[in-house]
Amino acid sequence: MKKAILTAALAFACSLSNAAVIDFNGHSNTIYGDEDPSNGVASLTLDGFTFRNAADHFHLVDLAQFGEPSNGTSSLLSDRGGALTLEKVDGGLFDVIGLLGYAAYSSTITLMGTFADGGSISATFDVNTESMTSLELVGFTELRSLTFTGAPETPMAPAGFGIDDLIVSEAEGIATDIPEPFTLGLLGIGLIGLAASRRRAR
Repeated sequence: MKKAILTAALAFACSLSNAAVIDFNGHSNTIYGDEDPSNGVASLTLDGFTFRNAADHFHLVDLAQFGEPSNGTSSLLSDRGGALTLEKVDGGLFDVIGLLGYAAYSSTITLMGTFADGGSISATFDVNTESMTSLELVGFTELRSLTFTGAPETPMAPAGFGIDDLIVSEAEGIATDIPEPFTLGLLGIGLIGLAASRRRAR
């Protein structure tokens, strides 16, 4: 039920904003890189974007296999730490409206976006250890790149984290600080949940 509600909300948000969802589906149990950061970075090109991890290791996997929160489909798991960077393959600018974050040894996920003029924007989110955490991004528009880093829950743990369902769109040249479609999508989730609870009450 929760998965169906989340899927419907994402579809609603994307239909309003001409955005797309990078969901990592169809790539289960795939490892990128060889865990040796001295010989390069692990990289993946998907849906017109490139993901690179400086630790030379990440998975596309259903996180349930690692005992982590899961929506029943593949997610990107960066479980060895290292910064994960997102860029468009063609070098163009893009907006990121929201995503789902997972705790995988990390208690927080920090996102830093770099603009074409060299400026930047960053935000740090607490992530849930029991379920996916919906992260709404404000001002992450007209980006040249977006970097994800985790913060370990304990000093000896790797700074790992998981992400899924990135809502992205091509930059339209007009910066906006209110991602309305994502907000409306979240409102839709609440309304669907309210309707379902009323039906059960009857």
